[in-house]
Amino acid sequence: MYEPLRCIAAAILILLFGASTGSAQTATGGQTPSPTTKVVSGAFSTPEDPVLALLGVAPQAIFRPSSPSALGTYLVNGMDENGNLKTGLAIQTAPYFLLHGAKITLEEYRRDWAVRALSNVQLSLATTKGASDEDKSVRGAIGLRWVIFDRGDPRLSTKLGECFYHALPLPPVPGTLPSETGVKPLPDEAVAAWKRCLDEHKEEKWNASAWDIGFVPSWTSPDGSLNKFRSATKAVYSTLAYGFEHLNSEFLSKNAQIIFHARYIGDESVPIEGANSQFITQDSVSFGGRLRFGGARFAFSVEGLYTISNPDGGRKDASYRVAIASDIRLTDGVYLEVGLGGTAGRRNQNDEALLLTQIKWNIFNNPELWKSFLARDTGTR
Repeated sequence: MYEPLRCIAAAILILLFGASTGSAQTATGGQTPSPTTKVVSGAFSTPEDPVLALLGVAPQAIFRPSSPSALGTYLVNGMDENGNLKTGLAIQTAPYFLLHGAKITLEEYRRDWAVRALSNVQLSLATTKGASDEDKSVRGAIGLRWVIFDRGDPRLSTKLGECFYHALPLPPVPGTLPSETGVKPLPDEAVAAWKRCLDEHKEEKWNASAWDIGFVPSWTSPDGSLNKFRSATKAVYSTLAYGFEHLNSEFLSKNAQIIFHARYIGDESVPIEGANSQFITQDSVSFGGRLRFGGARFAFSVEGLYTISNPDGGRKDASYRVAIASDIRLTDGVYLEVGLGGTAGRRNQNDEALLLTQIKWNIFNNPELWKSFLARDTGTR
């Protein structure tokens, strides 16, 4: 059945088109908002995508929880934990923010738990393709993720809000958006000040504590044919990150983060070693941790994941995956991730090395849009 992949492809196109038209409508005015500080639906960095990680093609098997972006995209390429070449594409969005972010005030976001909860629901769409003789499969997945809390949420930071207020020249009429002629370009000094605000916030909160939960169904076509998709694999997970905020250690609180992760995957299709385009079905439970060091511009991490798998018609198996990875900010909103590691201890498959690279970028990373959303009157300051 090829409907899952068709739906995923259609949804990606709809999100990209809707994002571009939605941002254009926001920038050109349309309606006059209330004279209060508006929430900005764009993110300050691009979160790690859980769907690619659960499909086994992300540089990190253990992803960190963080507030979602309005729209982010991901490209991945490399050798997965089964020794097969893979390519992948994903798009992630916060649907509530994408559709209603321009109508939400910061006061509402900070005061109303329901608004905050809806804003932190993330939808991810992903597809991967095998590029080797042993694995020519195509997989598609849809992920729902809820960030229960994030101490680094930029929309809860009054310090960042004040920094933006002083950095960006606001419209001449308090509480209004620019006219239909469009947003006037910001002067260079305002853009530089805006970037300094972001950089300071990222450096301070790059390792903030956060917690999320999620559900990811996926579909697999063993030989890549659109009419041979199997029934859905089901995955549930939870990830808790701790940034050492409460420890009396300035070094750890500024330079380190530890992440704990647990997941269950049911009816997963796994390629059979040495058999072209043949798969077995298994259930698995995984527990692991990841330690990150560095900062907002560059972070280095070490992770370990222990997995107990139960294949249909086979013996229960236990294995572990160990990897090192780096996260490098190339430019504003664009990041490169590289992971190197391997798996060991598996009875049903050979141990394999893995090497994966991923480029991710945040589509909404524009100071011109911030200028519109931060309009406020003197009474809200």
